[in-house]
Amino acid sequence: MSHPNRAPIGLAVSALLALIALCGACDRAEPEPPRPNQPAEATPDALPPGQRIVSFVPALTEIAFDMGLGPRIVGVSDFATWPPEPIKALPRVGGLVNPNLERTLALTPDLLLASPTLEAVRELGEAQKIPVVAPRTESIEDIYAAYAALGEATGERARAKEAAEALRRELEALKGATKATGDARPRVLLVVGRDPGSLKGLYAAGPGSFLDELLVLAGGRNALPKTESLWPAISKEYVLAHPPEWILEFNASPTADPEVKTREAREAWAAMPSLKAVKAGRVRGLTGAHLLLPGPRVAQTVRAIQVILGEGR
Repeated sequence: MSHPNRAPIGLAVSALLALIALCGACDRAEPEPPRPNQPAEATPDALPPGQRIVSFVPALTEIAFDMGLGPRIVGVSDFATWPPEPIKALPRVGGLVNPNLERTLALTPDLLLASPTLEAVRELGEAQKIPVVAPRTESIEDIYAAYAALGEATGERARAKEAAEALRRELEALKGATKATGDARPRVLLVVGRDPGSLKGLYAAGPGSFLDELLVLAGGRNALPKTESLWPAISKEYVLAHPPEWILEFNASPTADPEVKTREAREAWAAMPSLKAVKAGRVRGLTGAHLLLPGPRVAQTVRAIQVILGEGR
């Protein structure tokens, strides 16, 4: 039996998992687009940092917009997609693997949003004396903490608290709607990476990852045991040793067709016909840029999983 591969992952999957790390009312489909801020009465010299924000992390960009800081954002990551209309008009500054520091400086930012591992941006901030906010985004609690960090850095603590509490209430309501408990919860394999047309290059969301937390809120349980990595590389043999009742494949492309991705997933997993999930036709493809982002739209991911798992009950 094979075990999860804990060796350093390839560049493509590194970019995907980096996006993951960068990556309300109960009935809202997604956070409302922000309203423009009121003009500040203080002089420019008296304003706190965060009047010209450049964000290298899509999840933090979405959190900032959810707090109503959209008018202050002057540059975003190549992978930022929400809110659609404001994002289209903003300059792009690269991403985790290719931050464009020259373009960033040209935007004259007074606050940089980054990930804890983005050393180039941290060093830029130190050299240019620009504050850098780089919170962890590996769990639901980390998301709430990211709101607080942005609120502290921008002088918008009240807005941050209000937005975070709205998200907390939304997730609590979804949790309350889940009736399955214990062994009654289906075992689900959360696939976040796979080579096209095959079962090679498999990566999954393991126990303790934010996607695993969303699965639990949706009424499922992770088919995999806890490993050293939150996003382990796995083999077909390892899947056989921990057989899932559902296989959910996540695709972060904002334009991917879920029906097409479901068909492709089923064709690939047909190579393992003995799996209960394959026998029962319980293989699904989920698409959307928000699915792998630990930000304000995580409730949409919970709802999407709830709908799918409800088909088997």
